[in-house]
Amino acid sequence: MNKKLLFGSIALLLPALSAGVVYAASTVKLSLNYKDVPPVVPLRLDNGHIVGSVRQIVEAMGGSVEWDEAKQTISILDQRQTQIQQLESALKPADKQEAARRWAEAAMHRNGALRYALLSPELKQQQYGDYKDLNWVIGGSSPWIVSYELSEKPGNDADTATFDISYVLTDSTGQKYRSKESITIKKFTYDSHDNYANWFVTSGKLPSYDLDPVAE
Repeated sequence: MNKKLLFGSIALLLPALSAGVVYAASTVKLSLNYKDVPPVVPLRLDNGHIVGSVRQIVEAMGGSVEWDEAKQTISILDQRQTQIQQLESALKPADKQEAARRWAEAAMHRNGALRYALLSPELKQQQYGDYKDLNWVIGGSSPWIVSYELSEKPGNDADTATFDISYVLTDSTGQKYRSKESITIKKFTYDSHDNYANWFVTSGKLPSYDLDPVAE
């Protein structure tokens, strides 16, 4: 995905109080939290809409503006979403083993936010509502995961890997269970403006364990 910060200025259209009135640019001022801010692009009130710089206003309010060239889409993130995005960026796995390990650790700690951060961009769009409905807490309180083992399947190429994960779970009675899942992880390489690569899960699902009791 070709996504980068939008450094230019673009038009922001907001409903104005006095529709139909056009004011000269020199008479329209920008005030954020009751403080005057010199606009980087002259503001004007045109047919009931204020026309100005999206980037300046959003960033002054703690948000960010991004431009997706492939989709020709402007994305505006509020302050909280910007913070979440920064945290997710810090959690991006640098290799496939780290991605698989973090995926299993997230299941062990029932951390839906961490699992979501490990999803590919496409899966993020598909599964956002599922994680949100669970309030970002995955799995069940009992039985719970106590350990896991990772095993990479053979036959993968340089940019794709499939892992089998074997979990050991237990409950309040001390009974132990085993459950397995398989995930596919793919290497995503960004453009020359963000020249780095990370590994993301492309086939992972929310935890749903088929439990096989372990004989003591």
